[in-house]
Amino acid sequence: MRINGGGNRTIANYYNYLVNKYGKLSGMAYCAGIVDILPIQSIDYNHIDNIFTINHHIPLLFIQTFIDTINSSDISIVIVSSVVGVNPASGMMAYSASKAAITQSCKSIANNCKIRINTISPSDINTPMTMNELVKPLVEQRLDSYPFGIGEPNDVANMTIFLLSNKAKYLSGQNYIIDSGGVV
Repeated sequence: MRINGGGNRTIANYYNYLVNKYGKLSGMAYCAGIVDILPIQSIDYNHIDNIFTINHHIPLLFIQTFIDTINSSDISIVIVSSVVGVNPASGMMAYSASKAAITQSCKSIANNCKIRINTISPSDINTPMTMNELVKPLVEQRLDSYPFGIGEPNDVANMTIFLLSNKAKYLSGQNYIIDSGGVV
């Protein structure tokens, strides 16, 4: 399995690589994701499987490895999901479903494992993924629904830092929507 920045390693080996490089870990944030916009008539099993692998399956395997290795309830995990997991967008069936699945999986983990785990569901954020030629036209159509404009990466990063910190020690199993009030 190829993991960006880590070469060909299993998730457990990649985790060990991180521990050797940075020392003991007490928090984890998973921010990777892929999106593809296709009508239902154009998707196939491989399309769905690819999106679910990156957006749902791999984060679950990272969470599993992290929990098994740390063996402590004093950890915090943040998974970046998407607002389309709550409010699906046109042409994004597989992406929306994968993000809804990871959000609900994290709620289940919070209930079963007694660890702090939360998801953040941002709307459109000014990143290469949302500003590519495929997604950008959709973002431009939705700009009017964001009272404070499109989000910036630091908007998500700041919430992630807070949720990983001890200032959020009583928060778990929640999904935090960051969307400039667009879903309201």
